[in-house]
Amino acid sequence: MSREIKRKLQVMIAVIAILVITILFISAIMAKIVFWDFLFQIVLTVTSVVLALWYADLGKPRLKLEILDLQKVYIGSEETLFLKLSVLNQPLRNIPFISRNTAFSCHGSISFLDLSNKTIFEMPIRWSNNPQPFSLDVDQNKIVTLIDQSLIRASRYIDIPADEKEELDVCYRDPKEKIAIGWNSDSYLIVGGRFPDRIIPSGDYIVWVTIKHNDGSVQSKFLLHNPESIDNYKLDLYADQR
Repeated sequence: MSREIKRKLQVMIAVIAILVITILFISAIMAKIVFWDFLFQIVLTVTSVVLALWYADLGKPRLKLEILDLQKVYIGSEETLFLKLSVLNQPLRNIPFISRNTAFSCHGSISFLDLSNKTIFEMPIRWSNNPQPFSLDVDQNKIVTLIDQSLIRASRYIDIPADEKEELDVCYRDPKEKIAIGWNSDSYLIVGGRFPDRIIPSGDYIVWVTIKHNDGSVQSKFLLHNPESIDNYKLDLYADQR
């Protein structure tokens, strides 16, 4: 092989090597760009999901239970003293473009326990501002009042928009007596709501309230003071929630 041919082969090999190195270099750069682009897309997607979940969580209903002042309510002709709670759907403050959602279908239960945490009884809650479960009918040309079972069930549910409150019944007491009585929609089925298993003797009791809605639930504990004297008959915050 002549010297000229060898020289040409050497040049060709050098050119091919340069091309191969160039192609490999460009491929590496492109692979790096693709990798970082892929990684950026993952980070962007994860960040978007986290922000969306955070945004949705900010708008969730936030219910807060508060103790109301003692209320005088007449059951028939008898004046009674009712203990009630207020449920507030707390509004969002100083957060633009986000509003608190309505808490739909709020319902739940109240459990009465002794101080050793033994359950005495449990009952579904009644929202005070729902209609009483009565309907009118005609019997022998007279208008009579009947208990409407559909209204008993309906009175257990209510919607609470943001920054609005609803009241729920807990129990009542006749000032002339030493017992309290748990009160809800079923109480209309019997005179004075005096179901034997809902009579609360004198003493202190834990009141455990659970409220569920379309987007979560809330629980709160209170202390019921039911002394023999009517003077200190009241609800108070339980010690671990003060």
